[in-house]
Amino acid sequence: MSRRRRDRDSSSDDLINQLSDNEAPEPAIEASLTRLANDAYGSRVGSDLFPELSKGRIKVSLVPLDQIYPDYSQPRRVVPSTVRQYWNGNSDAASMAQLFEMWLKEIVLERKGKAFDLDGYLQGTVTERAPQLLDEINDKTRSPEIGALEHSFLRIVTLAGSIRRDGLTNPITVVTRNDFYVIETGERRWLAFQLLNWYYRGAEDAWSKIPARVMDQLSIWRQATENNARADLNAIAKARQLALVIMELYAQTGIKFRPFEVFKNEQAFYAQVADPIQYKVPYGKGELVLSAMGFENKSTVKRYRDLLSLPPEVWTRADDYNVPESVLRQMVNKPVEQQMGLFNMWLDNGRLNINDTQGMVFDRKRSTHFGKFGRLMEYDFEQLQGEFDDLDSNSKQLVLDFLKTLVKRLSS
Repeated sequence: MSRRRRDRDSSSDDLINQLSDNEAPEPAIEASLTRLANDAYGSRVGSDLFPELSKGRIKVSLVPLDQIYPDYSQPRRVVPSTVRQYWNGNSDAASMAQLFEMWLKEIVLERKGKAFDLDGYLQGTVTERAPQLLDEINDKTRSPEIGALEHSFLRIVTLAGSIRRDGLTNPITVVTRNDFYVIETGERRWLAFQLLNWYYRGAEDAWSKIPARVMDQLSIWRQATENNARADLNAIAKARQLALVIMELYAQTGIKFRPFEVFKNEQAFYAQVADPIQYKVPYGKGELVLSAMGFENKSTVKRYRDLLSLPPEVWTRADDYNVPESVLRQMVNKPVEQQMGLFNMWLDNGRLNINDTQGMVFDRKRSTHFGKFGRLMEYDFEQLQGEFDDLDSNSKQLVLDFLKTLVKRLSS
């Protein structure tokens, strides 16, 4: 990483922490923020990125937890896919109770029946696997002794324990959406509050509302700044972030992408910009993309864009298990069976020796049919399916059968 970009990253981290106060920043901080905006986003004064600063005050409000919902298209997936299936996505007390109860049950199964000492973590009395535990939790990788579900939950639990002890030092940011709020930054902090509110069940009423900055509209750039400042996005999350950044640049030119909600597979939403020819980084915006992503060069952009063409089953598992980009890079453009074999090899051994894959058997004809661009056609097909939901069942089936035949012939 260049010294210039390293300095810029540390500056953004300091700014996010110092902006946790209700009052407007000191002049020196505001000047640094303007410099950050200029460097990272090409803005002239920084007020386009943080318009609240030009008014002299960033207002923080206490917002009820059940009025706040996650932004399901944001890059980071705080709740693993195997747990999300038990959650209806609502933020009321009953829905959150269902989420946490099922998460804990899955963790006990993962621990082969050994109980998880939630109270000990929240009270700060647990000593299990100390003192290395916090380092393992904060690392993008995980210890073999800690399962993927437990690892993701520990990141919420340790934060909740810290908030219970010291309070919340950095409010979340939300965007008004009709009669509720959508999280722009801070889903993990929101979940930590929800955990405290569920676990203590009113015994400590401090957790029913969370300090939040209410913004007029969601900013992909503000979201990217915090994500990069915290530097804990895994490879799949970074691929999502890159897709959102590219979408935003094209949206500014009038290009419209299909919304997140129409896709049955969430990866297909981001894969709308997976084609580097159709959606190359706009001229003159290369440095903007590198700064927003915290990347060093254009080749890094290509590597993470390639991840958008991974098959959904690999994409989801790679996200849940925080598979490194260096491992995923070796899976790109290979058939699904071989990709899953590589994933299982990495999961079992903690490493991937490409020489060990030479004996893998796979269908080379299918590999030719469903390479990178064949995969993109499948995503287009998924997008089209959502357009026919209002048809009667017979008409819809006829259209889908025709599209399946068309995709099969085009990819052969």
